Amino acid sequence: MAELKAKQKVAREKLDEIGTSTGEAWGRMEKGAQAALDDLRKACQDATKEF
Repeated sequence: MAELKAKQKVAREKLDEIGTSTGEAWGRMEKGAQAALDDLRKACQDATKEF
């Protein structure tokens, strides 16, 4: 569960960064945010398998 919370925190931080990004930074932030969300999604799926 701690791993899931850590991944959620990373995803939230990436989304916050997107809100302040412009131009070229948007492309980099979009990729980073998508990776963080994908990682969070997988962690959620893995966590539900344990219950």
